[in-house]
Amino acid sequence: MIVNETKKAKRDIVEALRSHLSTVTPRGRSDIARTLANIAREDARGGGQNILYVFSDMIENSDHVPGRLFFSVDNKRLLAHMKKFDLVASLKGAEVHVFGFGRDGTEARQPLQVGTQQKLSAFWRMYFTSAGANLVEMGQNIVVRR
Repeated sequence: MIVNETKKAKRDIVEALRSHLSTVTPRGRSDIARTLANIAREDARGGGQNILYVFSDMIENSDHVPGRLFFSVDNKRLLAHMKKFDLVASLKGAEVHVFGFGRDGTEARQPLQVGTQQKLSAFWRMYFTSAGANLVEMGQNIVVRR
């Protein structure tokens, strides 16, 4: 009974997210790193397993890291820049599941060019590893294990 209720709760959450996301309008800017850092400070549970679900294209375009800088700077320098401004979350031992990744920031949400997607993936994997995450899954869709 508990297993069935857990599965139903997960399905209900996914459906609620789908319903909500269908009405979301894209914004011109994003502040992904700061959002992750703030969430990690506020919501991390000590002693328990932390699982972070992120719905985002993962294209950083903020005051500290404009999109042009994000795609033009080497990943190590970019991560050092984020560390300097305390924008790297503390995710020690957390599981991170990113969905929505790999699409451009336009309303059409087209897949990114291969090189752009590789740069994006390499950066965020480096970021999450530096943040201490144990498991990182990134893709355009999320798979809910049943």
